[in-house]
Amino acid sequence: MSLLTHVRLLGEVGALIADTEVDLGSARQRTLFAVLVMRANQVVSRIELIRAVWGSDAPATVESSVYTYIGRLRRVLEPARSPRAPSAVIDQNGSGYRLRIPPHRVDVRTFEAHVEAAKRYRDGGDAAGALCELDSGLGLWTGEAFAGLSGPFVDAERSRLEELRITAMEERVSALIDLGRADEAIGELITLKRLHPLREGVRALLMAAFHACGRRAEALNEFLDIRARLVGELGIEPGLELRRTHEAILRDPVGRRTAGPPAGGTAGGARAVPAQLPMEVSGFVGRRTEADRLHRLAEAGADDGGAVVVVDGPPGVGKSALAVRFAHRIAHRFPDGQLYVDMSGFGGERGPLTADEARRILLSGLGADTGGADTAPGAGPDERFAAYRSALAGRRLLLLLDNVRSVDQVRPLLPGGSSAKVLVTSRNRLSGLAIRDGAALVTLDPLPPADSAALLRRSIRSGGGGEVPDDVLTEVAELCGHLPAALRAAAVRIASAGARTVRDLLTEGNPLDFLDAEADAAVSLRAALSSSLRALSPQAAQAFVALGRSDGESFDTSTAVRLTGVGRTEALGRLNQLVRAHLLERDAHGGFAMNRLVHAYARELVGAAPRSSVNRGWWPPSESCPN
Repeated sequence: MSLLTHVRLLGEVGALIADTEVDLGSARQRTLFAVLVMRANQVVSRIELIRAVWGSDAPATVESSVYTYIGRLRRVLEPARSPRAPSAVIDQNGSGYRLRIPPHRVDVRTFEAHVEAAKRYRDGGDAAGALCELDSGLGLWTGEAFAGLSGPFVDAERSRLEELRITAMEERVSALIDLGRADEAIGELITLKRLHPLREGVRALLMAAFHACGRRAEALNEFLDIRARLVGELGIEPGLELRRTHEAILRDPVGRRTAGPPAGGTAGGARAVPAQLPMEVSGFVGRRTEADRLHRLAEAGADDGGAVVVVDGPPGVGKSALAVRFAHRIAHRFPDGQLYVDMSGFGGERGPLTADEARRILLSGLGADTGGADTAPGAGPDERFAAYRSALAGRRLLLLLDNVRSVDQVRPLLPGGSSAKVLVTSRNRLSGLAIRDGAALVTLDPLPPADSAALLRRSIRSGGGGEVPDDVLTEVAELCGHLPAALRAAAVRIASAGARTVRDLLTEGNPLDFLDAEADAAVSLRAALSSSLRALSPQAAQAFVALGRSDGESFDTSTAVRLTGVGRTEALGRLNQLVRAHLLERDAHGGFAMNRLVHAYARELVGAAPRSSVNRGWWPPSESCPN
């Protein structure tokens, strides 16, 4: 049985074993792997592999390269296999190789299966079933198929899959129109038109969607535009589908409105669909493993942990950036809307939102059609939240609850059914949601060094800076603790001051002073750490400051206990609070470690206030800072 649990080809090629990303090696080696996966459970001869990967440019040593790549892939995919033992993943059969993996573990095959299922639903007149299948299939794409790879086989397959993807997108908007949701289809069709301006099927659907929404003039203008393009650029007239759509619109001057009756008296007669997701962070880098897991959870049902997902991690690690990016990728699956609330768990003058305050914000986002959930102010909490769940029942909604401090903020807001999904971000590990509510927990660590350097380089370029030597990028990334927020702050300074100057400044003084020099409270790392510390118990905050007396960022258990100055049992309790708040991590040897910038903050707090002031709860000073 194959050890591979998931293979990703609809984006950057990757493979996971038990939810852990494996290194598939060079581009050529990954191309060979992709060929074997696409021909999975079949024997592919060496000659076929060579033609598929190298084409007519194969070097004289190509056969030895095949042996080398196969050997490396076997070692990566089966790390526990002894060298002479037979491979359970890539076996040899005569002069060829066969990669064994069930089709449902390969995203391409899953996508194709969803497209086939959608076709069966459409043929049976079930547009809703087809839409559900197409949403699931299109959600598997994270970028261009076989991104970054080239070769005769992957180039041909990329073109085939891209055509299938566009066709699936056309089928999806066609299903939306059939279901009376043409207003939702228009935005997606305009995007498709921009990408494929001469694709007649897209224009025909856009004309139909405009007409169905009562926008007849815009529908007719689309025909005039595509006809002028086809004649001017290709010398051809529109095809039969476009002509028939045009004639049908001319025969029907009124059109048919597909939006439902007004739910709350909104202008235009259609219920407003909330689309509240914040803007994505530009220049996003890395997080492929975590993004893959999020997408697999999005595919899962409520029984498999897909209904509620919590992204946690230390301040500045990029939780909100990843959650917002992921939410935008799956937003099309939630036609009833996407709702966003900043729960202010670690900042803001008013403190964290209560669940009841968040409930009112969410209902307001849904408009007036809330089923009476907020019309009885005298009702008790149980009645109010029961009415809230009734308002959400049956709606395909995405709820993004950002910057959550505690389980109590979230649990009352969880919908009662499985049609809605909830995405939560928190600096704390909200284990209670996993234990009682079946939530899936996705923890973010600081970026790997290579991704840190890539984020620095990309951010410097976008800020107008020049090229920076790799060794300088590596050193600055290390000084920033590989935290994305710190890396972006450093990039801003590098773009104006130069990389070597920045490295010197980071090395000479407190890096938090340097990184926060041009930052407001919304992006200040010191403010983020301060607000995290204030959310702890006074005893845990005291333990945090005590760890700042250490010269190093790693401590064995005995040292960590000794620094806290209390008994071992009590000390471990305080240290575990810091671990749950992601201000301290367990290391591979059973001890503890602090991120470099977190430790720098702890060090600057040593001696800054008497111990009693920590216990009184007014120190460290409060600073407003979102997640």
